[in-house]
Amino acid sequence: MNASAMHGQRSLWPVGGVLFGGWLVVTPLLTVLVGLPLWVMPVLAVVLLLWSCVQPDTEIVGYPLSRLRKLLIGLVVVALWQASAISGTLQSKELEAEAERIVSLGQTDPKGQSAALAKADEEMLAAIGKVAPSLKESEVARRNEEKAAANAPRIAELLGQEKKLDKADVEGRAVIWRELASLAPGDADYRATLTELEEKLARIERVRQDPTKGVEIVDFQWQTDGFGTVMMLDITLRNTSSVELRDFVINCEHSGPSGTVMDRNSRTLYEKLAPGEKRRFRKVNMGFIHSQATSSSCRVDGASMG
Repeated sequence: MNASAMHGQRSLWPVGGVLFGGWLVVTPLLTVLVGLPLWVMPVLAVVLLLWSCVQPDTEIVGYPLSRLRKLLIGLVVVALWQASAISGTLQSKELEAEAERIVSLGQTDPKGQSAALAKADEEMLAAIGKVAPSLKESEVARRNEEKAAANAPRIAELLGQEKKLDKADVEGRAVIWRELASLAPGDADYRATLTELEEKLARIERVRQDPTKGVEIVDFQWQTDGFGTVMMLDITLRNTSSVELRDFVINCEHSGPSGTVMDRNSRTLYEKLAPGEKRRFRKVNMGFIHSQATSSSCRVDGASMG
């Protein structure tokens, strides 16, 4: 049996384990302890891969590089992942160290601390918040006040526009309050108003998708007419939404003394309800009803937005 045949029968698991295990242990140590640049790891892996193409017969622990090519491709991926992970760790440590330095300036150089806080980006502010939450909060408040002061003319203009809008124009008001909240992010009243409007918009959207979600039956009673053959319904509806609703489809199911559902009636009330309005509709003719019906349940199965 020749050497190539022997190589073809040998498993790659041992050399793969040694290659990946050694790489995962040694390269981080070289990077962190010795100061090896991060780009060395993926470059070295790529060089080995290219070398396996140029000199396929070169052996590592008795294996030709041509057989290790798939392992080397995996090694390139691992090296890139290692470089990214170690880079993130180092950057995080540097960020934490700089945050601690800025916090410590409060005792020795308050002006220097103020200058450093003014230059800090969102990532640095988050790191400072982990060390000194109150310092971060005060800096955020200062920035918000500064931003609101700079945007004062535009804020006044928007408030004037908002006063001219109809209170029922929820979408138009929400557009204005979104901009106000962005111009003065520290204003709690602006945020509260915007939150209220966003909640109303969400309810309007639910009603737009299914108008029946905006109407409820407050109560109803019924009696028979026409020698006991016709159902006459008195029903009170309430529009719980902030939009006008109309054309309510009322469905009623009737049961006999045994509880068995034996009949159904449906009618459309071609009426409209303003936002928040409650109204009682009397003697709605629901049509013929089974003579043995003793109880009924009614629901609104359809409606339209005005």
